[in-house]
Amino acid sequence: MNDIENLIESRMEAIKIMMENLQDDLLIHELEHIASRHNDLIAQSRFWHKQNNKERYLYDLTDYAQWLFKYLGWQDIEIENKLNENKYE
Repeated sequence: MNDIENLIESRMEAIKIMMENLQDDLLIHELEHIASRHNDLIAQSRFWHKQNNKERYLYDLTDYAQWLFKYLGWQDIEIENKLNENKYE
């Protein structure tokens, strides 16, 4: 497996973990928005696979993973954790 394929695999795993850990308190319209973006990603991935363009596929996976992370508000948790880590150094 080459570097791009490894990155693709890690992005897909990250997305899978995020999807498995969606909060129960998300509203229906939030879930629908996530599903819509996810469906767009699937359609784009089919296209890029047919074009054999792994770089663009990786770009789309990364974009979606970053969007989902922010949409779920998890960047706030990450920032808070980093601040707390630095507090005691």
